[in-house]
Amino acid sequence: METLINLKPSELNISMIDILKKMAEAGEVTDITILLNRREKRKKYTKKKYKVELNAAIAHIENGENLVSFSWDEFEALSNSLLRK
Repeated sequence: METLINLKPSELNISMIDILKKMAEAGEVTDITILLNRREKRKKYTKKKYKVELNAAIAHIENGENLVSFSWDEFEALSNSLLRK
């Protein structure tokens, strides 16, 4: 099963992080991806351009390029620092 959760910045709080942590500890979650973007700035793509961009993104992942990974503790520290701003 896959779940996509869209949150407003104000909704990313300690409670949400605790929920994600409990899910991860229970083995219900194996990957957590956080995308920080602003919907109003999304690019408009033609199908052809979208396919080119998608294939490039897949190649980056397969080659281990442009990836950022961190531990759960580092994720919590980052989340807490963002909440303090």
